[in-house]
Amino acid sequence: MLRAYFDGDGTVSSNGEVIATTASRALASDLAYALKRFGIHARLRTTQEKGH
Repeated sequence: MLRAYFDGDGTVSSNGEVIATTASRALASDLAYALKRFGIHARLRTTQEKGH
């Protein structure tokens, strides 16, 4: 599940940070929980689209 999600909606920044983007707070929370099960700390943050 994680691989498929990050293949479609994930990226790696120039400093090595893994980034996933979703409009769903529930999905973001589920992704953070799944990553935590693998010992990966996730930080959730919200942003607004430009022009909104």
